[in-house]
Amino acid sequence: MKKSVLLWLIAFVLTVLTAVYQRMTGPTYPISGETIINGDLVEYKLDRTHGGDGDHLIEINADNENICAELLWKRYKTNDAWTSIEMKRQNGN
Repeated sequence: MKKSVLLWLIAFVLTVLTAVYQRMTGPTYPISGETIINGDLVEYKLDRTHGGDGDHLIEINADNENICAELLWKRYKTNDAWTSIEMKRQNGN
């Protein structure tokens, strides 16, 4: 009985650890970070997947009005060409 409970406990812990590792490192894990552009700190968090209807909203907070950006994307695991979209400033983002 003790051996069976121990094996179930080990299996549960390994399953949870594997799920956490996959969530943190898998291809759908959001990319976040910060960079300095012309002396201004720009923080970002970018989702890497979108499974819903319509377009996915991408926002980068940048206080400097002179900063502009371009988004390059393509569908995962396809031979599609990269698509380039110029980002537009709305509501300070």
